[in-house]
Amino acid sequence: MTQRDQGHQGPPDPNQDLSDFASRDIRHGSKVYRTHEQSPWYFASAPNAGKEHEGGRFDLPKPKGTLYVANNALSALAERLGPDLLDATPPELPSDAFDLWFVSSTRLPYDYRVADLWSQKVGGFGVIASEMSASAPYAITQEWASAWKRAGLNGVRYSPRHDAHRRAYSLALFGHAGDATADQRQWPITHAVPARTLLRNFSKAFQVEVLTIPSKAEADFTRSDRLTVWLKGPKETRAPGNEEDRGRVQERVLGLVRSLTMRTHVQVFRRRNG
Repeated sequence: MTQRDQGHQGPPDPNQDLSDFASRDIRHGSKVYRTHEQSPWYFASAPNAGKEHEGGRFDLPKPKGTLYVANNALSALAERLGPDLLDATPPELPSDAFDLWFVSSTRLPYDYRVADLWSQKVGGFGVIASEMSASAPYAITQEWASAWKRAGLNGVRYSPRHDAHRRAYSLALFGHAGDATADQRQWPITHAVPARTLLRNFSKAFQVEVLTIPSKAEADFTRSDRLTVWLKGPKETRAPGNEEDRGRVQERVLGLVRSLTMRTHVQVFRRRNG
């Protein structure tokens, strides 16, 4: 009997004909977005066998590579910050998570015919779209990427793992491995903004609390009857009130502690004597 609480996506059948796999044309000039630290348009190659998890979902082996983009800026940012969102309960992000990243956009220099995991027809080829987009092992999804490439497809359209908006999608585009930014004629950066400028919209769209990290000089945890927390702007001094209020305030402070110590590996909150 099939166990419904386990993954079932398998690798492609090597004898399967994928020439008529469900596909979609992504036209030249379509606008795409990517969150990055250095080069925005980088085609990454699959790692060696046994280390597939260290690469990307649909990476191709060298000398080919895969570029991951989204059809909107917030989806691109969510895919980059996704592990932080998944690991946080409740979902909280320190504001410095945005400091190193930029969100760039460009218009595709080529037409791309891509495997379309949004199509109902993929089930007939042994593809479970929801697993391919989120939970299937990378060793399997990378095999499918290679099979689609051999079938003449130049990428994959799939649902982003961390953005459930019905109009949001991600693209894994196939090309030559390496940095395509060097050829500004083909992959120009039409617009680039610091990821921090999207902080407010990101927080609202994904219902994520963005924590402002206090410096060592700004934050102090005390066991007196009043609890002082420095946030961005004026100092807030809160009386503990009843037990429930005190618990909420203390949890807020401890959340800031966890975020800051995770990022800097130093203890910045300390108890004062007396």
